[in-house]
Amino acid sequence: MVLAIGMATNKTALGMQKNITDMTNELLLRNSETFKIGSIEIAQESQRGVVSIETLKQTNDNLISTINSVIDIQRKGQEERAAAVFEIRKLEQDVKTALQSRT
Repeated sequence: MVLAIGMATNKTALGMQKNITDMTNELLLRNSETFKIGSIEIAQESQRGVVSIETLKQTNDNLISTINSVIDIQRKGQEERAAAVFEIRKLEQDVKTALQSRT
């Protein structure tokens, strides 16, 4: 009887040990898979350039377009100022002519 009880206890303990071993193996496999995926993602991100070439190309195109637009606006402004100066001189001359004809 004592032997049967001892064997039953040993059998229960072995079953528990098997469950613990199986769970440990499963956790190790899951952790290693998580570590693998995380490490690969980290490596890929760390090796990726800070800024993509496409972003740099678009930024460069935007800058060139901005510069060209500003130059066009400045050129148009100069032309308008020159036309305004011409008109102001003409108006001044009209005023002088009107004053001279009254005297």
